Amino acid sequence: MDVPAPRRRRPKDLAFQVLGFLAGLGLLWWCVERAFAGDGAAETWTAFRTAPSWALWGLAVTSVGSLLVNSLMFWFAIQPVRPVGVGEMTGVNLVASLLNYLPIPLRVGLIARITYHVRVNRMGAVAVASYLGALMIATLVVFAALAAAVVTFAFLGRAAAAGAALVSLVVGIALVRRIARWKLVARYGRDAERILVDRNALGGAVAMRTADALLWSARMTCAVAVLGLPLSAGESAVLGLVAVAMSMNPLGRFGFREAGVVWISGFLFAGRMEAAELEQAFARLALVESAAEGAVTLPLGAVLVPWFLGRMRGSPRPADAPPQTVVEREPAQP
Repeated sequence: MDVPAPRRRRPKDLAFQVLGFLAGLGLLWWCVERAFAGDGAAETWTAFRTAPSWALWGLAVTSVGSLLVNSLMFWFAIQPVRPVGVGEMTGVNLVASLLNYLPIPLRVGLIARITYHVRVNRMGAVAVASYLGALMIATLVVFAALAAAVVTFAFLGRAAAAGAALVSLVVGIALVRRIARWKLVARYGRDAERILVDRNALGGAVAMRTADALLWSARMTCAVAVLGLPLSAGESAVLGLVAVAMSMNPLGRFGFREAGVVWISGFLFAGRMEAAELEQAFARLALVESAAEGAVTLPLGAVLVPWFLGRMRGSPRPADAPPQTVVEREPAQP
């Protein structure tokens, strides 16, 4: 089959990304100013030097774990459309995660991921879009469950929040699988339908996205311990969920996640400290948690860049590739 190239961005889309990028940089600078005002830098360095070793190791381990389960999420989702090895998907995910850190107003990681699947895995642009769209639906199921957990936690506590999240996940998966069987979905979103009705693909993607969110919560808990903030494990976990939700915004990687943590913290923990002190403490927390992820992602992704480029160069361009037969798979039974 001929594999169409991904469409070019419209000027309006590019302008939207540029404005979002600039706004994100402004928010990031705001967080840095708040976090390190006065003796903030010295206090942060002292906190790291005196932090418990388990918290420092936890920042690294949870960041590595997040990258791995995130890779498995993509791997589960793509199987009904194009079987790809776990190792290959992990490499693609690490390089894409690295590229998302580039200080330019484009989601370069997403562009690289799409280009790789089109050129190396011989997927059509429609199949790639359907696969990523199905992943977004799985992510929305998880975020709905996390939102239910956060709201329930605020009023009823940790046990009720866990129950609300579990019920929401089960109901969400069942609802998505039922809707995916509608004739309209099957007609216009066939590849997405094949993923969403597949128990292993949808269930695996949801499970891995949930595990990823839990690892973000664990990393935030470790960052709280490093800085010695007076938060419970449950409160720290909620801030981790806020961070992962804010990181999914369409405007870019920088600034929004960190600022979101500061703003939500001001709402959740108002009255525990003076307003300026609270703002500084949680700006520092947001930056430490985010930096821990970057400190792991950047070197691991950089190591795999030569492999990624070699795979891209060793694959024929779409127009030169021989036609392939797509093997149809029966959807999993409900």
